[in-house]
Amino acid sequence: MTPEETATYYRESPSARRTALLTISLGYFLNPIVLSSINVAIPAISADLQASAVQVSWLPTAFMLASVALLPPVANLADLNGRKRFYLIGMTLFSVAHILSALSPNMIWLLACRLLQGTAAAFIFGTGMAMITTIFPPDKRGAALGVATGTVYVGLTLGPFIGGLVTDAFGWRALFLAQLPFSLLVIFLTLKNLKGEWYAETEERFDWLGSLLFASLAIFLVAGLSRLPSIQGISSILAGIGLLILFVYHQGRVEKPLINIGALRANRAFSFSLIASVMMYASMFPLSFMLSLYLQYIGGLSPSTTGQVMVVQALVMAFTAPFSGRLSDRYEARHIATAGCLTVTLGFVCLSFLGIESSIWLIVLGQFFVGLGFGFFSTPNTNAAMGSLKLGRVGIASAVINLSRSMGNLLGMGIVTLLFSLNIGSEVIRPELYGELLAALRTALIIAGIFTLVGAFYSYNRGNVHAS
Repeated sequence: MTPEETATYYRESPSARRTALLTISLGYFLNPIVLSSINVAIPAISADLQASAVQVSWLPTAFMLASVALLPPVANLADLNGRKRFYLIGMTLFSVAHILSALSPNMIWLLACRLLQGTAAAFIFGTGMAMITTIFPPDKRGAALGVATGTVYVGLTLGPFIGGLVTDAFGWRALFLAQLPFSLLVIFLTLKNLKGEWYAETEERFDWLGSLLFASLAIFLVAGLSRLPSIQGISSILAGIGLLILFVYHQGRVEKPLINIGALRANRAFSFSLIASVMMYASMFPLSFMLSLYLQYIGGLSPSTTGQVMVVQALVMAFTAPFSGRLSDRYEARHIATAGCLTVTLGFVCLSFLGIESSIWLIVLGQFFVGLGFGFFSTPNTNAAMGSLKLGRVGIASAVINLSRSMGNLLGMGIVTLLFSLNIGSEVIRPELYGELLAALRTALIIAGIFTLVGAFYSYNRGNVHAS
């Protein structure tokens, strides 16, 4: 079908729209599970593959680095060549990466597989929201985008719980194999249920130089963080900053930019919402990684018990997010989202008191406040960003919001990688180094708290989006 025939088909069939939303949302649910579930398996992976602290910190970082570096160019290529086609490529790469990860003979192999999984995530997240935006009419689009976004949040926070159960019962390799049938199911449902194709019918030039600059600056910045305070690390970061300046300059001159930076600057509500999103995700994602290590190494808990403790945040967030979304339809989202930022800060304050023999209830209390705060932040923040735009630009907005979330995750994990490099280095984590691990955790919590305060500032100062 042509894009016009595809649009007509979905316009006339509400059931087809619901089926398409379910199919895309399932793929969106699997990706963050793959990203976060590995956190509780890290001690088992480290012991099996004799990986150092810095190496294991690269397990989530490699995934996010590939995803962030490739998301803008993949999204643009999908617009030109077919979004469903690219979505299928992503799910296929995902399935192959599951098998290769389970067969990993060493850490280098596994890290390469994580890069492949991140590449697959770029194909999936670079196309899914855009397809939903095209499939649903304007008056139903917000609810549909909310469902897809919600599956990301649920997958991201439920990942440690699922990962703990599987790792404890069958080992860390089974964690990847267990997700293979679901990836294959998404491929089957996509071929069966997603009718037609979506692509631009006009000839447009792809910004190859902008894509190369964006991918390169992400790689140099993250790689540099992991190698500080060495000369190589400093040089890498300086090179990344130089590439960032060159990228911004290039985007302002090219006719069809990869990211329309000028448009972002012109919309205060949208750009401030993106900054708040980056800051909040930079604070939240490393928390799951660090708490998993604390609970298993210092607390002596099993992977499954660790996952059960960490599910508190997911449950509180799942309960709060729909309620906060409805509130943001009636009241200014910036007030609700800012209150959420400050509540997350309170959670980090609680967790900053962790010691070698802290009570498990201190972690539960901290996770409760983090989940409560993030539940009040996430949906209103997205609602404010989308509400600040004309309906014709929601597809572009959804892709940029996905990028802001991934960049926040990557920034947070880049800092954790730096802390591991400074505190533990190339050593395998063992009891003699638990003090250093705790020091890295406390420093990460302080930095995360600062991020949430910055997020609160931008969240509050974005301005009102409701019509007066």
